[in-house]
Amino acid sequence: MNHLSNIDLSDELKVPEGDDYVYFPMPIIKMVSFPFKWLPFLIIGSGLLLVVLIVYGIRKRRISFGQILAGFVPFLGCLIIGYLLSNYGWVGIKSGSFYVDQQHGFPYNGYWLIAAAAMTAATLCFFLYHKYYKKDNVASLSIAPLFILWLVCLLIAFPVGDGGLIPGVFLPGAGFFLVPLIAGLLMVWLNINQRRPSYILLVILAVPALFIFTPFVKAFPVALGMGILFVAAILTTLLIGLLIPIIGHYRRKDLLSFIGLIATLVCVGYAFAKAEFTPSQPQSTSLVYIQNQDDQTAQWATYDEVLTDWTKAKLGESPAAASELNKNTIDSKYGTGFSYAATAPYKELAPVR
Repeated sequence: MNHLSNIDLSDELKVPEGDDYVYFPMPIIKMVSFPFKWLPFLIIGSGLLLVVLIVYGIRKRRISFGQILAGFVPFLGCLIIGYLLSNYGWVGIKSGSFYVDQQHGFPYNGYWLIAAAAMTAATLCFFLYHKYYKKDNVASLSIAPLFILWLVCLLIAFPVGDGGLIPGVFLPGAGFFLVPLIAGLLMVWLNINQRRPSYILLVILAVPALFIFTPFVKAFPVALGMGILFVAAILTTLLIGLLIPIIGHYRRKDLLSFIGLIATLVCVGYAFAKAEFTPSQPQSTSLVYIQNQDDQTAQWATYDEVLTDWTKAKLGESPAAASELNKNTIDSKYGTGFSYAATAPYKELAPVR
């Protein structure tokens, strides 16, 4: 602190003023970027392109307004049902007597639970889109995911003054969502102009969606905790929705749904099989020694709700709740207070210099 408070911040130490950029990785070309100031033009432009595509498709009789509205049913249905199953499925698991909460918020079987949530969403998508599939409605079914993604970009990344359209939710760095949106518009255009578009070209245009959204399916629950497990289901639904210009041409989506169901059951089964604590994946514990030098008393305390033999050795078999201790002490780095506390022997400790 002494160094930073007295240092001379000359010009060469200051960050030069300039444009902020949106960065995102892509295969082969690696890192791609564009300035924030492009965002309003890209968002407005992509919205206008979406409207133009709809009008163009209707005029060519490749899109119908009724089929566009019908396309919202499977997509929004997948979003809602996927959210409910993944979110309340996790709530049910967490509230079970067999579950032992981990302070860091990510259990040992977390990756398998994420896979189960993603596969559940994929199963729902393939099942519902199979029910709504018709030979010539692929372009119409593709509009709903593109509109929802455009709406998300508008709400979180469109600059208004010093913020965005929603106060406190301005994420211009998420402007790279526009890249799969624009690629999706091109895929719809191909489906409007060609009854059998080039699948190779469609796969190339699907690359931005695959490489941008797929990593987030795992990354969000890992980084922010299993409380947002539903994000894995939502992002999987959005990804499959953006791939409808390709997947929509496959008639046996019911078969894909069945395969997805089997994969879901396997992931759930393996997640429960991996849930038990073992020597290789032990239960995490916490034990804190708290000393009050004013009245020369000390206590053992823990953040754990379920005690191990190691913590019981200090706290006893039936320790008291730490409600009184929490009034005058610090929280853990995870924002939780102490759960139990017990009297500890007072020791003379050298002062910290």
